[in-house]
Amino acid sequence: MRSLVGIVGALAVLASTASAQALGAWERFDFARQRVDSNEVAKLSLPALRSLRGIVFGRHGRPFKDEPDVLAYLKTRSWYRSDTTFTNRRLNAMERANLDVIREMEARKHKQIETGDMRFYQNRVITTAMLGHHTPGDWQLLDAEIGAVHGRRFEDGEPDDVDAQGNDVWTLQKYFDERYWYRGRKDYKPSELSAIERANHDTVILARMHDIGYGVSPGLMYLFQSTPLTDTSEELSEQPTATTARTPVAYIANLFRRVILP
Repeated sequence: MRSLVGIVGALAVLASTASAQALGAWERFDFARQRVDSNEVAKLSLPALRSLRGIVFGRHGRPFKDEPDVLAYLKTRSWYRSDTTFTNRRLNAMERANLDVIREMEARKHKQIETGDMRFYQNRVITTAMLGHHTPGDWQLLDAEIGAVHGRRFEDGEPDDVDAQGNDVWTLQKYFDERYWYRGRKDYKPSELSAIERANHDTVILARMHDIGYGVSPGLMYLFQSTPLTDTSEELSEQPTATTARTPVAYIANLFRRVILP
């Protein structure tokens, strides 16, 4: 176990060293006042993009406890000072816009759709192949992000915990409250989702069922109602279109038949 930890640590150091070499000029960039050039950002590797995002947050002291590779890079920078009191409120509008550009480039370079990526697929229909494999917790986040982009709140049912001040805590809501792009709204309505977003929601449900091995519950039977599969000629291996999204039931039923049914 110790040797494995050592290997992981060594790899993180190597990755942070490579990122440092590629990001020298970016460290001098004023993210708070200047807009990044998306074409220049696109030239960076995925590890370098993650470190670049770390620079924007790191200037404000974000600890990055959940991303050890980013933290390893920041620890090599003389200017970085971790601050446990960090909140996203320290970011101005320009920094948030720059983070969006960086984060979208990260999403494009991912081998599969990862948590945090779904907001960049608001206008693109996804397939189960694009979603890949995830833990049950990450499947929940991928699905929830579709509504979170529009401000959906996640305070249904009993709270999961109570904080030090005695306030109720819902774990999923806390997760999104900590995203720099999230703006919760009490007046959110599911009807705000576009046809593409509803189709993507259904695809996430089916992909999760297939990946984790869930059966079809009565609440999901609407996906398999009697709808002619000829409503769309899309194959799973092809890139779905907006036409597909306008007939989500047919698309999902076709997807289920091709991917999940034996």
